[in-house]
Amino acid sequence: MRGTRSGPRPLANALNETRGAPARLYARAKQLRDWEQHILKALPGDAGAHVRLARMDREELVVITDGPEWRHRLRYLAPRLQEQAYQAAGIRPQRVTVKVGDLPRRPERRSPRTLSPVAGQTIGAAADHMDNPPLAAALARLASRSNGATER
Repeated sequence: MRGTRSGPRPLANALNETRGAPARLYARAKQLRDWEQHILKALPGDAGAHVRLARMDREELVVITDGPEWRHRLRYLAPRLQEQAYQAAGIRPQRVTVKVGDLPRRPERRSPRTLSPVAGQTIGAAADHMDNPPLAAALARLASRSNGATER
């Protein structure tokens, strides 16, 4: 029997462990995101900020772009997109449709925050004096984020 865990947990973990419509929707969204990353590699370098994959199956690959100039470029690149779809998913869509519209925003990837050297030293000193090994290890990892941190 699995142990019960109280408290908050990541939504992605909960959706991965459940069944039903929300779990299927989450799995499909992850699949589209993975395919999108692969397909965007076939496009010119600056296209990634202007293109999103909306749908992909055997009948059609649908991409959304934020301007008519990208629509024309993507229509020209349709054979390359079909090939990338085949490489990513083993699916070669019969046609490529490019729509112009507002793009959903991608979450910004933030770099991990750092601590000041003084804060890192203080947290590191606390880690050195902990009786609880897991907590000491967690504090040591946190202290390592300081500017000018030294390995303990």
